[in-house]
Amino acid sequence: LKAIPMPVLYGVFLFMGLVSLGTNEFFCRFTMFFMQPEKFPMETFTQYVKPHRMHLFTAIQLVLFITLYAVKTIKPIAIAFPIVIALCIPIRMYVLTKIFTEEELVMIDSDEETVRKYLEQVEAKEKEEHGAPDAEEPA
Repeated sequence: LKAIPMPVLYGVFLFMGLVSLGTNEFFCRFTMFFMQPEKFPMETFTQYVKPHRMHLFTAIQLVLFITLYAVKTIKPIAIAFPIVIALCIPIRMYVLTKIFTEEELVMIDSDEETVRKYLEQVEAKEKEEHGAPDAEEPA
């Protein structure tokens, strides 16, 4: 490993990082700040969530990312980096649930399987509500 020059390793990791950006949902939503809504890609978070709500979620994530980077970069407080990482969990569980609805959080911040299951549950509930006759109406 010592025989490989450091610039080569840096180049490989830079290349790997740049290639993976295209599959990163956060980066995709970040680029949507600079797009017209008609040009948004067809994703669940663009179909089921209003653009301003999606942008708010992305802005909150961006603030947390910048905070993490600042804590990591500033040497005297760098030791608090794991604490800031750990604080992201209660922020997601308690703070974001007060700002966003359950549906918005599922659509923006879940994997494809969770989104699919949620949509199936919503569809089944709607069929149940609309398909069953009302008990109050006489037969």
